[in-house]
Parts: sequence; structure tokens; C-alpha cells
Amino acid sequence: PFRLASISKVLLTTTVMQLVEQGAISLDDTLASQWTGTLHVTDARVRDITVRQLLQHTSGIDKLRRTFFLDGGIDWRQAADIALASPLQSDPGTTYVYSNANFVILGRLVEQVTGSPVDVAVAMQVLRPLGIENARMNPDTHSFAPDGPAYIVGRRREYLEALGPAGAWEMSADQIATVLAGL
Repeated sequence: PFRLASISKVLLTTTVMQLVEQGAISLDDTLASQWTGTLHVTDARVRDITVRQLLQHTSGIDKLRRTFFLDGGIDWRQAADIALASPLQSDPGTTYVYSNANFVILGRLVEQVTGSPVDVAVAMQVLRPLGIENARMNPDTHSFAPDGPAYIVGRRREYLEALGPAGAWEMSADQIATVLAGL
């Protein structure tokens, strides 16, 4: 197995699109209208972001590099809360900015819609139908299983907790090839 890093976004995107097909998520309705519970924002424009804009990195949310790559030890759900509470860099739908924040927010939405942890939702929607049983989302920077992937951890590289569904999946090359062929 190896860490998929941003290829993890393929798994979450596929899960979101499955939920769109099932009518559980709408691409063009606002995130706010699909969010359960309180959506804590400081910039009112966040309430206008659509799921499609999150998927396309046109939500207006900044890269938040410090949150994802410098602070270390922040849980991905906390990273989503930080992103939602941060000021937007542009109006939703107007500018492309690649940001992991879009995908941790989508991970939270998937959990709300399915009532399951995001890794379970991805397994049910994408992995199990393809016969993949032992892939895992491992948002633990310091988890070194004997058969796990090798990766460098050090100052400024403690970020898997913050990435979660945006970058912490582990799979074998055969498994990711199966996912991509399945698409």
C-alpha cells in the first residue's frame, strides 16, 4: 500500500457523485441548505457555496496552507471548521483555487448525509462494489504499520490528520487501478 495523497480526492468525489445520483446531495444547491446542524461562518458568502463549487475548487476558500501543512495535529474535521469560518478569498464560483479545504468540507457533508464516518461511506459507495476490502483512510501521521506505506514525517510534514478524506487514503497500486478502471 501507499499513501494516495490527493488521489484520495477521487474516492471522495466518486462518493459524492454516487450520493448525487441517489438524490442525497445536490450539486447546485448551497452547502448551507444541505448542512445539518449549525454552520459556523464569519463570511456570509460561505452560505452561497455549492457542492459543485467545492468539487471544482471554485468555492472561494483559500488554500489555508498553514492549516494543512504547518500546524500539525489538527483533525480533518477541525480543519473543515477552520475553513468554513475563514474569510473567502473570492466570491463563490468566480475563481479557481486548489484547496484541500474544499474536500474536508465535503467529507463532513458526506458524514452528515450518510450518518456514517466518511471512510465507511467511501467503502460502501465505491470500494466494496469494486471488491476492495482492505484499503483504508489513515489520518494518522505517526502510524507506521509494518506492512504500511513508507513516508517522511518531520517538521512541517505532520499533516495527514488535517487532510483526512482529502489526502490520507492508503491503497495498493492494483486497488487504485481498479478504482480508476471502475470509473
